[in-house]
Amino acid sequence: MSTTRSDRIYELWFDADCKFEYYLTGLTFTVIAYWGKGLKTPHAILSPETATALGLSLLLVSAIFGLRRMERSIQVVRLNSRALYLSEKAAGYESASARPGLSKDMVSGIVVSPHEASQRASQIRNKSYALDKAIEKLTPQGKYLYRWRNRTLIVGLTLTLASHLWTRG
Repeated sequence: MSTTRSDRIYELWFDADCKFEYYLTGLTFTVIAYWGKGLKTPHAILSPETATALGLSLLLVSAIFGLRRMERSIQVVRLNSRALYLSEKAAGYESASARPGLSKDMVSGIVVSPHEASQRASQIRNKSYALDKAIEKLTPQGKYLYRWRNRTLIVGLTLTLASHLWTRG
């Protein structure tokens, strides 16, 4: 069970992570637009224009990875909030199943017996476990996108900067 402090720390970290991702992806698109506006058609395989085009292509791939990572983060938060809601709902039914006699669900207003409450809690827990599995599947994808976004960003910037230095040298 988490505490209010740990929830707040996670919230601050997640907010900073999202802002950094938005910033980096937006900056990457800006660099592509700025350096891409003067892009000339390459005349040779090994030329500054080819290196610039390849670098800008890698920056575009990096920006796409960044967008996909943002999408994955949103999906994970959505699934996580749904799983948390179901977990809290199941806990309510489990406490109702422990009490003798009929209990009223405070959210839906349905009156249930302890046996029905136990069955509903079990069904809700199964849904929650399915959501947990979906989150477990999406989390490595986000890490994969993060790593490849960084790799393509570094190589793309290096190629683009090297091509600009090549034309000046």
